[in-house]
Amino acid sequence: MEFVVNRNISVSVDAFTCTKTYLTMLTPVVSGLTNELLVKEVSVPKDWGGYRKLLLLPPTVEQMNSVLPPYCYYLWLSSDYKINTEDDGSGLVVAFFGVTPFEIDLKDFFQTKLENINWEENAEPINF
Repeated sequence: MEFVVNRNISVSVDAFTCTKTYLTMLTPVVSGLTNELLVKEVSVPKDWGGYRKLLLLPPTVEQMNSVLPPYCYYLWLSSDYKINTEDDGSGLVVAFFGVTPFEIDLKDFFQTKLENINWEENAEPINF
């Protein structure tokens, strides 16, 4: 899957996964504090190996104070776009909360989430 981020930079999805937002809780007691702790726990999936830069697109204030969307999505993105002339490309893992994956067109949903990302500011160089 390919997407276009701000400034017409083309990015490809190298990996994708999603998890249930409240999966780690034995008994979901939803509150602003609980949501804050859950959002702070968002990190690059361990099975993607090694360090990768993460950009979390935060939930809205209303969501933080009530109920977060039911899923957290993770997209590992790469691009041929060179941040520095000596780089081979660039990459970034983007995480964001959203509705149940079976209720939406994922490609359109992802494009909407990704289109305003400032790739130059957030991505990291890739060198092989």
